[in-house]
Amino acid sequence: MKKIPKIYCASVATETNTFSSLKTDLKNFKETFYAKPNEHPETPTLCSALFTLLRKEKSRGRIKLTEGTSTWSEPSGLINGKTWNFLKNQILNEIKLAGKLDIILLGLHGAMISGNCVDCEGDLIKNVRKIVGPEVIIGVTFDPHSHLSNKCIKNADIITVFKEFPHTDFVDTAKDCIKLSIKAYNKSIKPQFSLFDVKMITIMPTSKEPMRSFVNNIKNLEKEKSILSISVIHGFMAGNSPDLGAKILVTTNNNKKYGDKLSSELGMKLFKLRK
Repeated sequence: MKKIPKIYCASVATETNTFSSLKTDLKNFKETFYAKPNEHPETPTLCSALFTLLRKEKSRGRIKLTEGTSTWSEPSGLINGKTWNFLKNQILNEIKLAGKLDIILLGLHGAMISGNCVDCEGDLIKNVRKIVGPEVIIGVTFDPHSHLSNKCIKNADIITVFKEFPHTDFVDTAKDCIKLSIKAYNKSIKPQFSLFDVKMITIMPTSKEPMRSFVNNIKNLEKEKSILSISVIHGFMAGNSPDLGAKILVTTNNNKKYGDKLSSELGMKLFKLRK
C-alpha cells in the first residue's frame, strides 16, 4: 500500500526586465496577486495552477496538503533586495513550520532577478533543499521565458515547463509536475536531467511553424517509456542573466545517456530554426 505523501505548495513569480528603470517592490506583488496560505482563489493562475490541482488530489484522499503563500507581480524592473529577501524567507519559514514533508512543489517563473540576487529561483530552490535535505522531492514549474540555472538543475528533482507560447498549457504543466513528483516520491521513477544549451536568443511562438511541429514532435517523444518530460526554455532576452538563452531539458527515467543524446539532437534542430 502506497503512503499518502505530505505536500507543501507555494508560488512566487515575476518576469524581470533588468534594463527597465521601473523597480519592483512588495507593493507591486500585493497589488497584482498576493494570496496568503489557504487563500488562493479557486481559479488557477499562470504560475500557481498547482494549488487548485492539489486541492482536488487532497479531496480524493490521495495527498496531505499544506498551502503556502502564492504571489505574482506584473513584469517590471529589478526587484529590490528587501522584497526578495521577504518573499524568499516567507516561503522558507512556512516550510520550516510545516513539519515533516515528503514533497515540495513550487510554481515559479524562472526570470526573477533582484538587486541582490541574479538567480532568484535557483537561490530559493537551493535554500529549500538545505532545509528539507536530499530525500524530499522538490518539483517546480517554470515559464519557458526563463533563465534555467545549474542551481535549479542541481537542487530540484522534477522540472516541467509550459510548452506553448502563448501559454495555454499552464494547467497541464502543473498536472505533469504533480504526477511526476508523486511517482518520484513512490520510487516508481528515478528522474535524471539532461540539459543542452542551444546558445541562442530569439522569439519562438508555438502557434505557427516551425515551432508548432517542433513542439508536436516533443510531445510524441514523451510517449516513450524512458522519457518523463521534455521542455524548451526559450529564454528571456530582457533579463541580463548569465543563464540567458534557449535550452533543451530532457528528463529521463534513469537513462541519462539517452537524455544527453536526445537533448543535444533536439537542441541542434532548434538551432537550425534560428532564422
